[in-house]
Amino acid sequence: MKKVVFLVAMLFAFSFTFVSCGGEQANEQATGDSLTQEVTETDEADFSKGIEVYKVKCQVCHQAEGVGLAGAFPPLKNMKDRQVILDNIKNGKKSANYPAPMVPVPMSDEEANTVADYVMSLK
Repeated sequence: MKKVVFLVAMLFAFSFTFVSCGGEQANEQATGDSLTQEVTETDEADFSKGIEVYKVKCQVCHQAEGVGLAGAFPPLKNMKDRQVILDNIKNGKKSANYPAPMVPVPMSDEEANTVADYVMSLK
């Protein structure tokens, strides 16, 4: 029974992810140089843009508080390596610890940077 519930949850998450990611036209293509731009002090305190993008494109798997879903999706809380976060957004990630691979998430460089700022703020 647990396997059936888990599989249904995974199917729902994948369906939602593909609909939300694939339903939009691809925004501006992310490039490596602009993804590593520094955050200014004024941007650091305002995570509203990052929160909005996170809600639409990340929250279904990684949950509202970034705690992930045990056995399915990893937590994002306490991630501090900006380049790893940006690389995962742009290229996706496969993990031996989680059955569902993260697919690349189509978003602009600005969106990726605001999401990275927000994720790094999660504690």
